[in-house]
Amino acid sequence: GQFPTQSEDALLSLAWLETSRSAPGILPRDDEPAIGGLDVAGPGEDETVLTIRQGSHVRRIVSWTQPDPRGEVVAELRKWTIDRVNVDTIGVGHYMARHLEDAGYTVTDVNVGEAPTDRERFANLKAELYWGLRERLEQGDVTGLDDDLLISQCAGIRYKHNARGQVVIESKDEARKRGVTSPDRAESLMLAFADTGMTGKLWA
Repeated sequence: GQFPTQSEDALLSLAWLETSRSAPGILPRDDEPAIGGLDVAGPGEDETVLTIRQGSHVRRIVSWTQPDPRGEVVAELRKWTIDRVNVDTIGVGHYMARHLEDAGYTVTDVNVGEAPTDRERFANLKAELYWGLRERLEQGDVTGLDDDLLISQCAGIRYKHNARGQVVIESKDEARKRGVTSPDRAESLMLAFADTGMTGKLWA
């Protein structure tokens, strides 16, 4: 197929993303254990987004715009057999994570600003986790991305190498300067695929 031209510094190829959309995959059963990735919106930001995956297949992406969607998040999680929820705990995400624990869910706190496992290759944990998602998509190990806004956000993420040669993901402030809104859905997808094998520190 023909795909729109992307910037050379795009992290995720639009061709990979479109392949994930069209790949049939093997649908898991609804009662198979699922992993959630939750990106919690801060003040002035648009969406709190929950991505549910079973294995490599994305089963559901749901978003909320209200300031306090705790009840709605728990109600959505109750529809699934949840193994764990990876929550970005920077800022207000910390309080959402504690609420989900109180509701009985196993929660992994993810602070994407912390140091990565591979400090030579990545500037921070955010870069390491996004690179893990990149490798999965390149290998065709993600299916079910049937969300236009998600694909648009993923295709718009840029990266560079700093003076030490480490991978750095473009900051949200830098993205806003070129007219790109906060990639809440992309962040939620990245959290859902946070890899225990790659980033064992997450599961301490």
